[in-house]
Amino acid sequence: MGLPAKYYGYVSAIGGASFIAASDVVAIAADYYFVLTPVLAEAIWIPSSFCISFITSNSVVLAFREVSNKGAASSFIICCQTVFGVLGMYVVGKLYDGTIVPICLLTLLCCAISAVIMYRTSRGEVGTS
Repeated sequence: MGLPAKYYGYVSAIGGASFIAASDVVAIAADYYFVLTPVLAEAIWIPSSFCISFITSNSVVLAFREVSNKGAASSFIICCQTVFGVLGMYVVGKLYDGTIVPICLLTLLCCAISAVIMYRTSRGEVGTS
């Protein structure tokens, strides 16, 4: 690809977000065409669970690169993950209609937001050489 090794985190995070979004599209399609049992839903989401580890670890490394107090930064990241997780599940709970669609739409929204954040933070860092 001709991409320096220091930009690998960006590539794996974007690839992970894309894979998570694709698995959600498959889950929504399966919900409309089949009876989506919890076992089938988890089988569809197992690969995306591995991709979440790429996004989480790379985002933490990118955040730690910018601060000097790593302990406070770690606490803030965990606090934000908890607060946004609670808010997201509250919204999903209010929109729940018996299908998997509200859960997948929240995940797709989060993937889109992370792609925008990744694009805005990497603009100017990753050159096209």
